[in-house]
Amino acid sequence: FNSLRTSFETFLNDVYERKDGHSIGTLSWVGETYAALGEAEPEDSPDAVLRFDKAATAFREILNQSRADAAFATTDQLLAVKTRLAHCLRRKKDFPAAQTL
Repeated sequence: FNSLRTSFETFLNDVYERKDGHSIGTLSWVGETYAALGEAEPEDSPDAVLRFDKAATAFREILNQSRADAAFATTDQLLAVKTRLAHCLRRKKDFPAAQTL
């Protein structure tokens, strides 16, 4: 299981690092998948925090892309992304950032 998870995370990281052709769907999938992997870990474990951090990075990228291109995401999609980002920040115990968002 650990070997499979490591390989899958390598794949996820490769998808995220590719940068060219990212869509809201791709970045959402990466973020949601990292968040799900974080939720599968014991709470407060370093691995959970790392995975929630990677999920938050993908969600922040959506927000950054939408600032650069208003057509990148709809208002409803951005609200959903902010909600998921706040959830990741809360799970990382970054309460001030979650509250600010």
